Amino acid sequence: MTQRGPAEFTPPPECPVFEPSLEEFADPFAFINKIRPIAEKTGICKVRPPPDWQPPFACDVDRLHFTPRIQRLNELEAQTRVKLNFLDQIAKFWELQGCAQNSTCGAKDPRSVPAQQIGCRGGWIRFSL
Repeated sequence: MTQRGPAEFTPPPECPVFEPSLEEFADPFAFINKIRPIAEKTGICKVRPPPDWQPPFACDVDRLHFTPRIQRLNELEAQTRVKLNFLDQIAKFWELQGCAQNSTCGAKDPRSVPAQQIGCRGGWIRFSL
């Protein structure tokens, strides 16, 4: 059994670079159609527009204004979405149980929660767990 060495590397062909004149580049699509047969041989090409060429659409930076959107960075994390989904599910559960959700949900000190809410949540022992 003979062992073959690595195949010899053949470098890809150089990328053709086109530098059209302003007259040739007056219609960019016509120019691209003209160079297409050459570019298809390599699969890639580079077109450098003439130095004095100006694109037909350009923004006036001095007059361009937009209002940025406010993003709360702490709400971008997936963990926050999971927490909000969980809290929504808890609120829905208690709503279906007939208990109104209150801002005291999740209070650390049971004495700060009204007695009727503690009873609705299963009593002091279950509430404090």
